[in-house]
Amino acid sequence: MNSHPHGEWAIHYCRRDDITTWHVMKRQNSDGVLVSAKVYDDVFRYKKYHDAFEFCRLENDKGVYDSKPGRVCKTGVDGFYLSQC
Repeated sequence: MNSHPHGEWAIHYCRRDDITTWHVMKRQNSDGVLVSAKVYDDVFRYKKYHDAFEFCRLENDKGVYDSKPGRVCKTGVDGFYLSQC
């Protein structure tokens, strides 16, 4: 398993109309739609928790997505998981 000494943070999100299906953010399109990552290299990572938290605060205020920051950890070749805070 690889880890960054300062931590790497990712966005864990779901649509507010489907709170049972959670995803990890790959990118945000210009129209505001969040795209989910399938492999570790696709995950959009933040170096600072504050930056990830700020993105979630702004995204939650828009009302489309429910999101929260989580520490992303790599497993195996392409796998990953989030450690929630």
